[in-house]
Parts: sequence; C-alpha cells; structure tokens
Amino acid sequence: MQLRAKALTNVCAAYEQVDKIMRMQGFCRFRSHAPIYRLHMRDLASGQVYRLSLPTRQMKTRHETTLSLEQPTLESASHLRRHQRNLSIPNEVIMAAQEKLEEIASYLK
Repeated sequence: MQLRAKALTNVCAAYEQVDKIMRMQGFCRFRSHAPIYRLHMRDLASGQVYRLSLPTRQMKTRHETTLSLEQPTLESASHLRRHQRNLSIPNEVIMAAQEKLEEIASYLK
C-alpha cells in the first residue's frame, strides 16, 4: 500500500545526512546507489509485522550527492512471505507509519 506523505514532498538533502537520520530512526539501507530504506514495525495488538519502505532518488551535483525521498509503501511482512493478498493494514499501523515519516521529514527540512 502506498502512503500519502505530504511532509516528504520536495525533501532533498545530502546523502550522508539522509543516511544518518534514517539509520538513527531504525531504518536499514538496501543498495548504495539510490538506496531504499526499510523499517519493520510490529503491531503489538495483533503481533503482525509490517515493513515500511522509503525509496530515494539520487542526484549528483558538481559538489555533492543528494537524495530526494520518494513515495513510501507499507506492507504486511507476512504477506511478503506467504504471497497472500488482500491483507488489510490496521489504521493505527498506517497512522504510526505516517507519523514516523513526518518525523523524518522534520529532521531533514
């Protein structure tokens, strides 16, 4: 499921700054060129695990490499393993993911 993340619109920062903040917030980096940051979130009520993914787009200027944050997605981790479809994500988990994204955006602005 793609998340609406107005706070991430036009957020662009130095590669090192984005990487540092994302790692401090508990995300893991996948790939080094235009990395994708992923965070596993556990719903304590149901015990389900969800994966929040935040892709980036890399832009190089003459002096530095910057990353802009792209459209985030939220998926059930059990959906990824079992290839099941139509698993709904509770609103509380969606809200928690959106709050996490807003927090990251505030650090990068």
